[in-house]
Amino acid sequence: MDKGSSAAAIGDALRHGKQIIESVERLMVEAQKSGSEAAQLIAAGKIHEVRQAFQTARSLYEHALHADPEAFEASVRLAILLQKNGESRRSLAAAKALAARNADFSFSDISGRPRSLQTVLGDAYRDCGESEAAAGSYRRALKLQPADTHAASQLAVFLIDNGQVDAALDLAGKAMDKGGFEALNATAALLANNPNRLPAIQGIVTSMVSRTAMHV
Repeated sequence: MDKGSSAAAIGDALRHGKQIIESVERLMVEAQKSGSEAAQLIAAGKIHEVRQAFQTARSLYEHALHADPEAFEASVRLAILLQKNGESRRSLAAAKALAARNADFSFSDISGRPRSLQTVLGDAYRDCGESEAAAGSYRRALKLQPADTHAASQLAVFLIDNGQVDAALDLAGKAMDKGGFEALNATAALLANNPNRLPAIQGIVTSMVSRTAMHV
């Protein structure tokens, strides 16, 4: 790795580290708030998700549901944990069942960013190889939460896979930071007549997706 690459990698690590610290600090405040025990347990579960202690997080979400059977977010996070554990089919079944109860449910992810049950359903379809259904869920997610960067980035990848580069670039502009989007646009312009345009652009968008995935 050359010096330029090392500096970029270190900078990226510091940025992610700052995001993690900020997220955990916010969740710690939520976990200590007086009021809803279920909300406190959900915040505590998210902290354990950050440290990838998924079994502990699962137990806390189950306790949250015991404290308040209407704590719908706890059920959503249990479906997310199934995804994180690689249990794709079980996650899809759980997400479908939840959507039958409350298809428009919205919540904040671990970092506090807007998400919805449709985002979770889209991820579940994606993991099961049902790309068209996933795209439909991501589109519904963006109608519910226009600032849902995870749904936007995932849908952008789907559009690129289907040769819809201009639509993907427009969508990526809503999900990426200014610097990242400028880099993506510059690459797209540079490769306008290059047969390798799609793989190059897809690489940038896929990198963007990997950065947003940690916030679910």
